[in-house]
Amino acid sequence: MVLFLLLLPLLMMELGVRLLISSGRLAVAAAHDPALELTWMDLQRAGHQDIILYGDSLIQQGIEPTVLADALGSPGHPLHVFDLASSGGRMGVNRALADRLQAEGRSPRVAIIGLSPIGLRTDATWTDAMSQTPMGRLFTDCQPATAIGQQIDCRAEEVSALWRWHGRLGEVYQAIRTGQPVGRHLNGRDLRKDGFRVNPSATEVELQGQVAQALAGEPVHLEAGADAAASLTSLVADLRAAGVTPVVVAVPFSPLFTDALVARDPQWQEERAAAIATLSEQAGIDIIDPVSFGSWWTPASSFDVKHLSAAGAQDFTRQLLGIPAFTDAVRAGLAAGPADGRASPIP
Repeated sequence: MVLFLLLLPLLMMELGVRLLISSGRLAVAAAHDPALELTWMDLQRAGHQDIILYGDSLIQQGIEPTVLADALGSPGHPLHVFDLASSGGRMGVNRALADRLQAEGRSPRVAIIGLSPIGLRTDATWTDAMSQTPMGRLFTDCQPATAIGQQIDCRAEEVSALWRWHGRLGEVYQAIRTGQPVGRHLNGRDLRKDGFRVNPSATEVELQGQVAQALAGEPVHLEAGADAAASLTSLVADLRAAGVTPVVVAVPFSPLFTDALVARDPQWQEERAAAIATLSEQAGIDIIDPVSFGSWWTPASSFDVKHLSAAGAQDFTRQLLGIPAFTDAVRAGLAAGPADGRASPIP
């Protein structure tokens, strides 16, 4: 009886956290970014998807799911497209998400993988952030956990939803109080329920004022990162093994910022092309590179020197659809039929 009375509060709290998760008020586990937790919950509610976008914030805010769905679907056969890209979402992060979808039997037919110039050179968001979170460990069957203590902790997270959220009572309280995790609205920018972040337009004066700070955050020379290449290679292999058609596209910076990078390093564009070629060769897949934005680009097409506005994202998506290699690859993947995956969701 004493043991029962001691365990009862823990059992009630475990049940409460599981109810919050099952009702869509709390993510299955904490990630490095609350917005990613919210996007994952939105994907669970959205159901089966034909196309899923993977990548970092340049893809989250730069490729428009509705434009893809309208262009590639038909009145009798609508397409379901979801943007699972996330802020800082390098290839290791996307591999963890794709593998979890496969384990749950929710793989799409086509995975569009976007590679920004940052994503070409590093996988640091995975190694330094996401892999250390309950979601990162949970979605990769504790692979990042190496020490015995880490393995014990991770196996406890697999069994107990309460343990996944211990030490994060503020987020649990937020789920109880409002049922709305943080991240839906960020500085006036909405995160839509299809995963797309809606950005307002900037002016040329605003963009010019950002160049110096943005340059300081980028290395002078662009080189392919070994970790980025390895993670892309693993992601492509995992998707193919799951019956998913991967389509990889390179997403450029704005012309204004690209010009500044080239002014600092005249070989920057050649270095970018070489990095793309390196990742393409190692991953064994063609990377579709539009090189730069089309003549449609104006300062209003951008939110900042790296990210597009909502209007710019529509135009860039149409530019991609005008590239036969991109459209043909996506259509071929859609025609191949649904991906095959079987497993039960995490409790």
